[in-house]
Amino acid sequence: MSDNESFDEFSAQLDRLSAAFLPRLTLKSFKHAAFLSEETNAFSATVYFDGKRVGHAKNEGHGGSTDIFASKGAERERLTAAEAEVKAHDDAGPYCGLDYIVDAAVERRIRAKEDQKALRGGKIAWTLVGSPNEITSVKWPTVAKDWPQSKPEFMAEAKTAGWISDPSAVTFLNDTVSLRDTVSLRDTVSL
Repeated sequence: MSDNESFDEFSAQLDRLSAAFLPRLTLKSFKHAAFLSEETNAFSATVYFDGKRVGHAKNEGHGGSTDIFASKGAERERLTAAEAEVKAHDDAGPYCGLDYIVDAAVERRIRAKEDQKALRGGKIAWTLVGSPNEITSVKWPTVAKDWPQSKPEFMAEAKTAGWISDPSAVTFLNDTVSLRDTVSLRDTVSL
């Protein structure tokens, strides 16, 4: 097995782990401090797992792990149970715990906000399957206003202009704008 194959399998394991637990996790009172974020995202949030509060999470943005604190006895029990459930999952490695799931939820939330920003002002925005983290956008308010009915018109122009060569490799953020805030529009491609 090559290093690339092992990395791909590891990445697939993390994707399966995220898919299993992200729908069960909710962040409330979320505050992101982009100006403090260096190696990791600086944030604070209240964490709910299966609809019940399990504690408060924070990361100072200097590359350290995310800390999750429970303040009450019942919260501590729920936090311990949630942590144990995540670690017991088949795809959880030795360093994957609830903090990894919280970090994944934070990343999705931040990226969803960036996606919404890319669509403001009548932009058509898309990503390519090969590079889902790169948003390309064109300001075209008349076409964006009538999306998705105006999609064929846009695709004809995009091919002529050379913006998009293979339509099957494109995911339009405009198509998924109705998703919840906490789900990144780009993550619908990779999960």
